[in-house]
Amino acid sequence: MGHQSPADVMSITTEIVPVSVSGAVNGAGVDMNGWDGVLFLVHVGAMGTAATLDAKVQTHEDSSFSTGTADVVGAALTQILAATGGGKVYAIDVWRPGEQFVRIVVTQATAAVLASATATRYRRTGRIPATQTLTELVKVLAN
Repeated sequence: MGHQSPADVMSITTEIVPVSVSGAVNGAGVDMNGWDGVLFLVHVGAMGTAATLDAKVQTHEDSSFSTGTADVVGAALTQILAATGGGKVYAIDVWRPGEQFVRIVVTQATAAVLASATATRYRRTGRIPATQTLTELVKVLAN
């Protein structure tokens, strides 16, 4: 008999692989069909002198994110500065976005920034979760 893990009721995917961000980098995008919310985690590593990093969430009616892509109102981080922002994790949580597809966009300025992002889709209570998309999930029952 197992235990219920948060991973049983969410789907965690890579939005942006670890990269030296140059200009704007768009996340892969996630389909919100059947999900109520999505939590984007932006992992910031080393930042060059005077570097800055911005992050925001965009939405679109299809996965192409072509014309008509819109920023989600209020779904942006305060600009991350090199002096205080490297080596930290930042989060943007979007509940019931207006369109079916959402993605994170990170934008670097001035100097190099190492960053990556994940998207964790989650459901409200009572919904049966979809199959987990993690590459590996390890559960420890007792030790």
